[in-house]
Amino acid sequence: MQQASDPAELQRWSQLSSRAREELGTLQCILGSLKDNQVRVVEVERWLDGVQELMSRNAKGQGDAQRLQEELNQCKEYVSEMESVESLVKQIGENVLAVQGAAVPELAHWGQAKLEECQGRWETLSKQVRKKRTVQNNTG
Repeated sequence: MQQASDPAELQRWSQLSSRAREELGTLQCILGSLKDNQVRVVEVERWLDGVQELMSRNAKGQGDAQRLQEELNQCKEYVSEMESVESLVKQIGENVLAVQGAAVPELAHWGQAKLEECQGRWETLSKQVRKKRTVQNNTG
């Protein structure tokens, strides 16, 4: 392999190498955000799916006292997890904005649809589980 001896060529190679290192760092940060988001989305969806299942189960009618107590306990658990789930939804939003803000045009809209889906489900289901908890407290 031939080495560059021209100072201008050496300077260009140095600049290119420096830029490549910067781009690599940016891509590593983006990859970290993508992985973090994937983990958070799984956690949020687990909670959302659980609450949705609880709400649909309740809509099917009344049950025995033991089943109602189990639902009450499950509802209490979901309500107690709400703060951490809400925090995860906010972190997902921050990650989406950070990735979209990176100087990579292909990522300009990354994660937006999943974020909006999670936020919409969160708004609906968090209100439903709070309401269910209030009703259960007033009847129990």
